[in-house]
Amino acid sequence: MTRVISTPRPMATTRPRRPLLSLFIALGLATLLVAGALIGLEFAYADKIYPGVTVAGIPVGGKTPTQASAILSEALTPYPIPAILLRTDQDLVPLQPDDVGASLDTRATVRAAYLIGRSGDLLEDLSTRLLVLISGRAVPPVVTYDERQVRFTLERLAQKLYRPAREARLEIQGLQPTVIPGQPGREMDIPATLAAIMDRLQQGKPGVVDAVIQEHQPAISDLSAAEEKVREFLSGPITLTSPDGSLSFALDPAQLAQMMRLERREDSFDITLDEAALTAEVERWAELIAIEPRDARIDFDPDTGTFTTLVPSQVGRELDVPETVRRIQAAVARGDREAELPVRAVPPAVDERNVHEMGIKELVARGESRFAGSSAARVHNIVTAAEKFRGVVIPPGGEFSFNRIVGDITAANGFEDSLIIWGDRTAVGIGGGVCQVSTTVFRAAFFGGFPILERWAHGYVVSWYGEPGLDATIYTPDVDFRFRNDTEHYLLIKPEVDPRRGILAFSFYGTKPDRQVEMIGPIIENRQPPPDPVYQLDPSLPPGARKQVDWAQEGMDVTVIRIIKDGQGNEIGRDVFVSHYQPWRAVYLVGPEPEPTPTPTPPPPEETPPAQEPETPTNESG
Repeated sequence: MTRVISTPRPMATTRPRRPLLSLFIALGLATLLVAGALIGLEFAYADKIYPGVTVAGIPVGGKTPTQASAILSEALTPYPIPAILLRTDQDLVPLQPDDVGASLDTRATVRAAYLIGRSGDLLEDLSTRLLVLISGRAVPPVVTYDERQVRFTLERLAQKLYRPAREARLEIQGLQPTVIPGQPGREMDIPATLAAIMDRLQQGKPGVVDAVIQEHQPAISDLSAAEEKVREFLSGPITLTSPDGSLSFALDPAQLAQMMRLERREDSFDITLDEAALTAEVERWAELIAIEPRDARIDFDPDTGTFTTLVPSQVGRELDVPETVRRIQAAVARGDREAELPVRAVPPAVDERNVHEMGIKELVARGESRFAGSSAARVHNIVTAAEKFRGVVIPPGGEFSFNRIVGDITAANGFEDSLIIWGDRTAVGIGGGVCQVSTTVFRAAFFGGFPILERWAHGYVVSWYGEPGLDATIYTPDVDFRFRNDTEHYLLIKPEVDPRRGILAFSFYGTKPDRQVEMIGPIIENRQPPPDPVYQLDPSLPPGARKQVDWAQEGMDVTVIRIIKDGQGNEIGRDVFVSHYQPWRAVYLVGPEPEPTPTPTPPPPEETPPAQEPETPTNESG
């Protein structure tokens, strides 16, 4: 048997891997060092922004928020906005920070920088801090823009850009029409432009923003057809002729050119004439052709019942202005060159051909006053004024006006100088005595029961008229006496003057109404004594002489009541006439002081009786 003897194998030996271990150890140590550094950085920058952080290129790392805020406020105020240009069809307008109200939100910006590396996740924060430390981190600034300021900036620019649409128009040069072309208007669309600018600002990108411009086309751009129409319109006059051919007026092309107006009617134009200018021209024509109707003046003999025509009536003529204007405008609209002139006759209110139909047959009322002792000039004025009423006829419902009939109180109208009241004194003036006539007419109207429309009492009591309260003063043209003929028949006025006896009367003839008039009064109250006399130096008088020119009168309030009754005695009307008469002082003119004599004896006063006593109030001609 064979034995096999085995020999044991030698054991293998293992060498340590030293390079790999060293690497691990190095990495561990580096990690520990970095972590330690980051942890140290955490403690060192606990209240600071980590290094490497910048805002708009400005380093803020290592700064506290307060320090960073101060640095950024100083460097970024005003905030440098992106270069934005607003482009219009005229210009490029650079926007400035003030134009958009740009401002840095320092607090929000610094907070964003401070929060870099402080998310709350340790590993993430450590990684972020390391990257910021190595590569840096730019924090975008938080910027705000004031949209209202941007709008305001655009509104100012829009005013410069605004252009209203200009309508095409016609201008007349000479008599030739010339068309001035229309022009489109333009206007900035502020909301759309504002939105584009705000979008660009929020993106923070520089560039050009186009302003949104809207165009407005004129409503009238083509007037070629109107030009031809105007040319034809101005080729000749428009003539108006009265039906009988005796009157004719024309609007020549030059006048038509001044009055012409173009009115748009959808796609066409109508020619009209300016209403005010046309009316003014027609009114001028009316003045040229107007003839006032003249009422007849008639005398009546109550004994025989016969009439005499003193002044014949005359038919008047007038132009119907509104109708003339209407006819001219209608002719223009039709394109006609001729139209009829609407002249119409104006009948007189009193026509002698109808005298027997007027109802003038009997005495209706009568008024009377006395003027004996008046000066020759005063008598002349009374006669002159009374004659102006001879033959006057008032139609039914018509109004009697003393001033309208008597006319101006002037020398040219036949009146002479006499004593009148001027303000608060008596003076020589034109027309003294006319109020004797107005007073007498008033009495006839009073006792005839006619409605009194205007009556003024004298300034003080005048002795010519007897008891106070039934006088009436006038002063042309402002102070008048007026009454209305309220009967259904005509009323003829007949004056009667007896200069020798000093009697003035006015008789009204017509158809007597069924009424009676009673008077209560005069009721006198509030009597006031006259003021002390006044002495005025008159160098024209002899030394020591004295002459009275005004006479004292009491002041008083006087009431007269008129009661009107019908034929059965029933009261149908009552009128109260109140007259306030002021106290009136006597006025004396005195000559110079006489030379002293050994035995001076004052001359007796020379007083002139009130033979020419005036009768009218302030500034009147009675």
